[in-house]
Amino acid sequence: MIVQLHELLEFLVRLNGDEKVIDTINRAIDQHRAASGFVGQRRDFLRYKKLDGQLGKAMGKQRVLDAKALAHVLQRLQIRGEELFTFQENRAPWDAWEAGRKVVIVIGGKFAKLRESNLSNLVVGGQDAGALRVIEHALRCDAGIEYASETISLSPATTSTEAEKRLRKLLRDKEVGAVIVLGSECVNPLAAPVARRIFGGMNPRDMPVHFRWSYPTAIENPFLASVKVCAPDKEGIALSHAEEWPSLARDNDGEVERAIEKGRRGPFRDCGVLAMSAQEEKILVLCAGHGGCGTTAAVHGLSRVDYIEKRLLESATLPKAERYLPPGTILEPIWVRRFKKSLKHIDDFEFDEVYGSGWKFYFDDEDEDELDTDSRRAS
Repeated sequence: MIVQLHELLEFLVRLNGDEKVIDTINRAIDQHRAASGFVGQRRDFLRYKKLDGQLGKAMGKQRVLDAKALAHVLQRLQIRGEELFTFQENRAPWDAWEAGRKVVIVIGGKFAKLRESNLSNLVVGGQDAGALRVIEHALRCDAGIEYASETISLSPATTSTEAEKRLRKLLRDKEVGAVIVLGSECVNPLAAPVARRIFGGMNPRDMPVHFRWSYPTAIENPFLASVKVCAPDKEGIALSHAEEWPSLARDNDGEVERAIEKGRRGPFRDCGVLAMSAQEEKILVLCAGHGGCGTTAAVHGLSRVDYIEKRLLESATLPKAERYLPPGTILEPIWVRRFKKSLKHIDDFEFDEVYGSGWKFYFDDEDEDELDTDSRRAS
């Protein structure tokens, strides 16, 4: 019995789902691109082969649209059916992960008064709780690792010296394989120490990103945060390494409040960064947003295992003259669009459904369905 390639594709979609099949096909295309010696991105390779339009009609970002048309494209690229059966291997930096090691997730806690009492208690915010669920899925399902989890909630009163000591203790712990820090320096005392460690003690002035706030912050010994107060319409993340990097803006609280009072729920701008280091034995990660949705977007970025591996490999192989970060590290700015679920005075912002996922890696040039990154204001 001879099985046609389009029949095999239909079977694999039923067996593994559209997204896994699409991921396998993209990796096969990348392997053929590299083997041919072609210099350029995947979409450039497909244009060179005059197949970009045909592939777009046959396969979307999340669904196989036409199995027969897709089979025709794969045959033109000389991709064999057996290549689609390759098993998913763990992606860098998780490729050398030892099952059972501990992933420590550090969040910035908040003090909240207990009902009918003057006492305060350290609590975890709703967005942080949601981020923990996203991390669980990203690590177990997308990165494919088995691990023990520990969550630490740091008091906002933690000094920079105490935070440095806490990080050193985690790095000495032989059971710990990764440390993931959630939140910017404005909300998490461990954000600056882990950023310093990720980027090998670089001078803060040489960092290509700087968080800007329009009000004085209580950040002690900042690393990614600007020490200067900016104008309200300049809040966000300044991308200062090269002139072509524009700033990623965040609509400040005043603008958002005025827009909500007028009955508008968005979209409102937010931004963040995903930073990661695979230089040492322990994997270090910082998911830092200017606002809460920026942090959540950075956490969602952990599920993009192919993109992260590609960027880590690029970082490790760049010539020294072209490198502005230590090898084996990434610093990924993120666009975010969020909207308010209701007009009530509660923190219920979500990613804007109009824009699909509502976030995008700034340097992800493979994403042809780009997030709208115009300069619309909230008011």
